Amino acid sequence: MIFILDTNIYISDFFQKGNGFRALKGIFLKSACKLIIPEVILLETIKKYEELFRENISKAKKLLGSVLDIELFKQVIEDDYVKEFKPSFLERLNHIAGYSVEQNGYPNVEIKDIVERSIFGTKPFSSDGKKGFRDSVIWECVKNCLVTYPRQDIVFITSNRNDFSSQEDTKAIHPDLLKEVVQLKSKTQEFYYFLSLNELGNFLEKESDHFVEFEFQITSYVVDHSEKIFDLLSGNNWGEDDLISQILPKEASEPFLSFLEVAGSPQIKEIRAIDANEKLILVNMQIHLDARVQ
Repeated sequence: MIFILDTNIYISDFFQKGNGFRALKGIFLKSACKLIIPEVILLETIKKYEELFRENISKAKKLLGSVLDIELFKQVIEDDYVKEFKPSFLERLNHIAGYSVEQNGYPNVEIKDIVERSIFGTKPFSSDGKKGFRDSVIWECVKNCLVTYPRQDIVFITSNRNDFSSQEDTKAIHPDLLKEVVQLKSKTQEFYYFLSLNELGNFLEKESDHFVEFEFQITSYVVDHSEKIFDLLSGNNWGEDDLISQILPKEASEPFLSFLEVAGSPQIKEIRAIDANEKLILVNMQIHLDARVQ
């Protein structure tokens, strides 16, 4: 799974101390994920930090100017914080993401495509086309991830409802952008859109509950059909399709399962009778599960 966080997510918590980033760290601990940081987002984040720093230094000067050499104070703070913000920021993110952070440059996009988006007011440009250039560059980075990682689901998180969300439902991506996603994504790839890290965490927690239930269904099915499966396998008269049809239930319960695909040939590790009432079957099988919460 590939994550792209918009600038507004980072500047809402520069030092990644909030619950949202703690939840994100939990996701990376449990799954093989990657965090992509496009150059435009990194630069915007650094620039915003510097702006807020200068703003607060000015406030400190007014409050402490009479008792503190504010110029010396300002120099020390700038040396310790502003100059070190980028490397420390990236180091913190790598700690959260298990050192699977990837910095991406600018997308390979024709300038005429950006100009046309602006002229026609295609999102994320404003309707008059006067605002949205950097958002459009960010969106091109998201599209690039869809193409670059066709076997990975893409997660885009932004609090910018005005430029990325549908007017009818702000939790859904704008139809202009959804159309492009549908055109670019692979058959096994999914695109997820969230307005905050907390919203992502809530979704995955709900999905996780469904997945645990699905695992229980699979286990129960194998137990209930163990005799038939054992006879089929121990007789060496099975093919891949036979094995799949015997081990996996033909239908999983709704509402969460919409796609189940065997990604590799099953490998029989061991088949033996433990005693008259127990039989051991060890099978390795790669499964692609596409879960949906409806």
